[in-house]
Amino acid sequence: MNNEDYRIPKYLDSQPVILFWELDEFILFIVIIFVSMFIRHQFIGFVIAFTVVQTFKKIKKKKHKGFLFHVGYKLGLVQIKNIPPYHIKEFGD
Repeated sequence: MNNEDYRIPKYLDSQPVILFWELDEFILFIVIIFVSMFIRHQFIGFVIAFTVVQTFKKIKKKKHKGFLFHVGYKLGLVQIKNIPPYHIKEFGD
């Protein structure tokens, strides 16, 4: 057998890491940077993007894995098959 080094991830479903952020955090940072470039406030955008991503990381650590999906469902941004919309509280005939 070949003695090559292999990287074994800690979790099978972990997200890829870019620089020192996970993929969703990196995308959030890039989107905020691009918006700040369009409004010509790059430095302020960089500071805001960094602060938002650090806050996002703290929220992700404190909450369970599907927390953001559930928030999207509550806000009506995500619809789950076979589950009624969030605003329907009572069912009847």
